Amino acid sequence: MLLSINISDKTIGPKHLLEGLKLTIEPKEKVAIIGRNGVGKTTLFNILNGSDDDYRGEIKRKRGLTTVATQQEFHHLGNQTTLEY
Repeated sequence: MLLSINISDKTIGPKHLLEGLKLTIEPKEKVAIIGRNGVGKTTLFNILNGSDDDYRGEIKRKRGLTTVATQQEFHHLGNQTTLEY
């Protein structure tokens, strides 16, 4: 097991974004998160990268696993490309 996600509840205001989410990612698996706007995809990634800890549940990572995230948009790079950044 690389990553085990068990989120019983995540709300933003009156909106339930994640409820009863259980997911396990095993080594060599490829996973896609697909959904309409506003259903919680970015919120899930914010939970996984540690920038959102306001949820009920548990995230377990394999020892030594590193989670890396980048912003979806970069407005402050000037002439520098995202890859150069």
